[in-house]
Amino acid sequence: MVIKENRFQVSKVRLLVSLGILIGLSLFLASQFGEARELVSLIFRAKYRFLLLALFLQVLTYVFDGAKWHISIKPYGYGLKLRELAKMAVEQLSMNQFIPSVGMAGNAIVAREMLNLKIPGWIVAQAMSIDILSLLASYCAMTVVAILLLYGIVPQVFLWLLIAFLVFMLTVTLAFWHLLYHHNKWRFLNWLKRFKMVKQTLLVMSQIPNGNVIPTQIFFRATALRIGIFVLDGLTLWILMMAIGFPATISASFIAHVAGSIGGIVSFLPGGIGGFEAACAGILVLLGTPFEAALAGTLLLRGFVLWLPLIPGLIFIRKEIFPYELTGENGFFVK
Repeated sequence: MVIKENRFQVSKVRLLVSLGILIGLSLFLASQFGEARELVSLIFRAKYRFLLLALFLQVLTYVFDGAKWHISIKPYGYGLKLRELAKMAVEQLSMNQFIPSVGMAGNAIVAREMLNLKIPGWIVAQAMSIDILSLLASYCAMTVVAILLLYGIVPQVFLWLLIAFLVFMLTVTLAFWHLLYHHNKWRFLNWLKRFKMVKQTLLVMSQIPNGNVIPTQIFFRATALRIGIFVLDGLTLWILMMAIGFPATISASFIAHVAGSIGGIVSFLPGGIGGFEAACAGILVLLGTPFEAALAGTLLLRGFVLWLPLIPGLIFIRKEIFPYELTGENGFFVK
């Protein structure tokens, strides 16, 4: 088996778009000096006891994130220590912020870590499949909740956009589920194998024994953990809004975070930069929060969810983001 060097490259166009959004936001705030000064003042006046509580909630999200990997491999007699689970969770998040790949880049890092711990390749492949499928399913569930909570409150155009996103995610979820079980019957995939990502994905799925692709119980438990992460992030935003002195309702905070997450996916930019902030702050404003407070709370949330974990994440990943690729007829991520 030949090991090849391979490095993910982030599109320069996407990075420029992200940078443009941030520059535009900065220029807007600069043109409104009074509002910008109030925004900075709100952030620095945040009450520290609430910030500590928000930090605790974020630590719990990493416990939940690591737990979904643990439940995927435990039935086969393998276990991971809490330290290893936390490390993988932080690495996965950091990689996903650099490379917008619907979680695939972060999963690649986790797969390498599991294989380094001598976990069989087909178990790792199954865990990766469960992780992706549970992510898609959790977005579907959270979008439904957001639609129900926003009905009659926001303009109908927002509801139709959410419904369109829900239909799209349901289609992708069902297609991915069918692909996992019947990918050998999808003839057009032979043509798509010329694309590297498709070829690698099919090689991953070839590791899983027939009839044991996605254990239903593990899938539902992993999805519940994913939903739990959404809830914890929503509670984090609720706590941060109280920290800056502009408390929002729990439902408004939860909906705003879900909307921000959807905006981040739709933007398909590294870390969802720009899309998340615009959607999250926008929903808070629509639900009655002053603009400066909504933006301050959103930026604080991003600090806890995105930027703070990047520091240990970069240390874990080190200089080599992911220097491995799938090789061989039944190859997998190898070291």
